[in-house]
Amino acid sequence: MHIAPLAKLYVPDLVVAPREPVEGVAADTSDPVDAAEALLVVEITSKSSADDDRKKKLWAYGRAPVPVYLLIDGFDRHGPTGTLFTGPQNGAYGHADRVAFGDKPELSPGRSR
Repeated sequence: MHIAPLAKLYVPDLVVAPREPVEGVAADTSDPVDAAEALLVVEITSKSSADDDRKKKLWAYGRAPVPVYLLIDGFDRHGPTGTLFTGPQNGAYGHADRVAFGDKPELSPGRSR
């Protein structure tokens, strides 16, 4: 996925996007989809990727802007968590809803855009 404002390329663990921007793009293409086309990006941390997922990618996806970023973080210092970032404006997410693994997130309608 290409982050145009930053000229960066990231490969998320999961991307949800409308059919139109990705239709006909070959899986082995070197022409990535623009991150601004994504509806949701999911990153699942590993010990080696946790810092980048929490900082660099959070900032990059907010700048794209990707409307919803879900960070599944099994290595959070407070215990395993899931954080749903929504409402990107001016390169940062306006909302972050964090829950411990096993807890239910409280999603509010209309928070993604």
